[in-house]
Amino acid sequence: MEILVQDLKKSFEGQAVLNGVSLRAVPGKITFIIGGSGQGKSVFLKHLIGLLRSDSGSIRVDGQELTGLSEAKLLPIRRRIGMIFQGGALLASITVGENVALGLVENGLASRKDSRATRPAKNWPWWGSKKRSTGGPSGSRVACASASRSPGI
Repeated sequence: MEILVQDLKKSFEGQAVLNGVSLRAVPGKITFIIGGSGQGKSVFLKHLIGLLRSDSGSIRVDGQELTGLSEAKLLPIRRRIGMIFQGGALLASITVGENVALGLVENGLASRKDSRATRPAKNWPWWGSKKRSTGGPSGSRVACASASRSPGI
């Protein structure tokens, strides 16, 4: 899946957060987005999945322009993107195991009862717990496992 961002701009209350950001991420290459606190990394990523709308610029995923797409048209693109939240944050209303399987279930690749979706991680001690975060290395494992269960990005 190729991502092409050109001259992306976003301001909040007159304060520029993204000022002409461009990026090309291609399949088979690892791309890092780094910067200090408050530098716009999260704002940039929220644009890639359509949670925020840019003031100007272009965002293309596999050649399809995302800016201006309706929520309904963004949904299939979002389903191809795995997200890892800061601090290993989880959905608190479901178990750790269900968080790991969520990508497969939401994409119709497994049912909530399908043990194949989560079998490799069932030995984790907090598997059936409902936690907002597992924290530390354990939280990172859950976040990565959950994100990797979504096809695409």
